[in-house]
Amino acid sequence: MAKTTSELKNGNLMLKISGAIDEHFDFGQFKFEEIRALYINFSQAEAINSRGIVIWIRWFHDAISRNKKLSIFFMECPRVLVEQFNLIGSFVPKEAVIKSFELPFTCVACETQSSTMLIEGKDYALSEQSGLYDVYPPSMVCQKCGKPMELDVFPKKYFNFLNRGRVPLA
Repeated sequence: MAKTTSELKNGNLMLKISGAIDEHFDFGQFKFEEIRALYINFSQAEAINSRGIVIWIRWFHDAISRNKKLSIFFMECPRVLVEQFNLIGSFVPKEAVIKSFELPFTCVACETQSSTMLIEGKDYALSEQSGLYDVYPPSMVCQKCGKPMELDVFPKKYFNFLNRGRVPLA
């Protein structure tokens, strides 16, 4: 069962999402007019279905319509959310900043799967020259067999959400 925990401190609302985002999911009711920044940690989010997507989009639309100056930060986004970021254009509000997200790897030698968390400013950053995000995926070594691991995604498609709606600088 899905769960949301929240903490409001000095105008900053911190939410932690765990479980599946589905038709039973409730982000919670908040007075967004009084909130400066919304930080959402998705490290324990396990899945999302079509009904959860509808709830998600409506909830963020409501939050932003009630506070046009609301800053939104997504943290520790799992692969299941990144895939939705790339599929549905309105899934990530334009006001949101992705602070960290999961990058999956696989070992071709022993078929072990692993992942790492990419962090804004360290593993990806907004280029002042191009106006687009540049991504610097780390290399990983398999903990099981010691061989180099490969990305378990197509980078151009997987990282697409970072630059959606951005116009390259001339």
